[in-house]
Amino acid sequence: MRESGRTKAMLCELLIVALFLALSSATLLQLFAAADSASRESVALTRAAMLAQDALERLCAGEELEARQERVVAGEAYTVAVDVQTQNADGGDLYTYTVTVECEGEEVIRMQTACYRPEGSEP
Repeated sequence: MRESGRTKAMLCELLIVALFLALSSATLLQLFAAADSASRESVALTRAAMLAQDALERLCAGEELEARQERVVAGEAYTVAVDVQTQNADGGDLYTYTVTVECEGEEVIRMQTACYRPEGSEP
């Protein structure tokens, strides 16, 4: 009789340990899935920031860019949209550039900069 009591207690302990391990595994899987999602978002944001910075530097250097262009980076399609606003002043022109980068129809990043060009200067 005593051994069957020990066996029952051991089976209960094993059941509790198995339940604890199952719950721990489920929690870890959720954490890994969340980390993977955050990593993908971070990679997309980094790539979009590089595309936007490239476009802004080219605009400030005086290069003409299309209003919308498609770029593919590491198999991902990004849309780079450029908006140029010009304000005329007495001594020159102030250009305000806004670059928006979208991935799969969602805006990932928007960057803005300004560039002043005095009269008679070339970009």
